This record gives sequence, structure tokens and C-alpha cells, in this order.
Amino acid sequence: MAVLTRRSGMRLAAAGLGILAVVLIVAMFFFASAQLVAGRLYTAAFLAALAAIVLAAVGRLRERSERLTAKPLTRLGWWSLGLTVAGLAVFIFVPVAIGALREAAQAPLVSLAIPAGLGILLMVGAGVAAVVAWFRQAERSVLVLITLLPAMFALYFATGELAFTH
Repeated sequence: MAVLTRRSGMRLAAAGLGILAVVLIVAMFFFASAQLVAGRLYTAAFLAALAAIVLAAVGRLRERSERLTAKPLTRLGWWSLGLTVAGLAVFIFVPVAIGALREAAQAPLVSLAIPAGLGILLMVGAGVAAVVAWFRQAERSVLVLITLLPAMFALYFATGELAFTH
């Protein structure tokens, strides 16, 4: 039996967490009638997926024997950062402004789902850009890696809204 190195150990752990996330998502459908159990499985699956991505990213960084940097090094890394900032701004501040206008005008202006949906799309796009920059373009910025947190939250929120009834 071959001795596992740090690189293969990281890959193995990331793959194991990825498989665990898929198993938890599938198990969630077996507990659809028990909302609390299904919700906990759903949350655990997303946390396992996030941990798998972080382990894979750290493993990739060790593979290349590089150090983390603060600023993004690639154009796609900067796009990821910009899309995250724009997505958070649209998701948080636009609904607040619409709510204030709605109160002042005493009439409904625009549905709050539109800016929230746009913010979610921007954050998920930022996450995709971050993953591509990290794994395909040798990005090593910690800021690009951090953009995965709002992206995973947006994906978690959006799929949770669709998967669970209120």
C-alpha cells in the first residue's frame, strides 16, 4: 500500500467531503416529510461542500509550493472580487432602498425578489469565477478564496428557497 503524501491526502479528504455532501443531499430527499431533519442534512451538505472546496484549494496551493497573496493576480480573480462586492451591494442595499421608497410612497414599487435574485446571481457568478481562477489560472489570493463564502451562501439560500416550502 502506497504511503499517502500531503498532496494526495488533501485530495482524498476533499473528495471524501464532496462525496459526503452528495450523500447528504440525496439523504435529504428521504426525510422530505421531516422538515427539521431535511434542513439539517441540507445545511450539513453545504458545509461539507464548502470544506471540500477549501481543502482542494489548499491542496492545490501546496502542490504548486506557493504562498498566499493578498491581492488577486489574475484578471478573473479581480472579476470575482468585483462581482462579489456588486452582488452583496445589490442583495443588501437595493432592497433596503426599495423598502424606504415603498414606505415613503405608501405604495408597492418593485418586488424585492428582483434585486435579491440579481444579487444571488452576481455572487454565484463570482464564486464560479473564483473557482476557475484558482484551479485553472493559478490564482493564489486569499481574497479570491474568500469570495467563495458569499457565493456558497447565495447558492445555499437560493436552493433552500426552492427545496423547502414555507
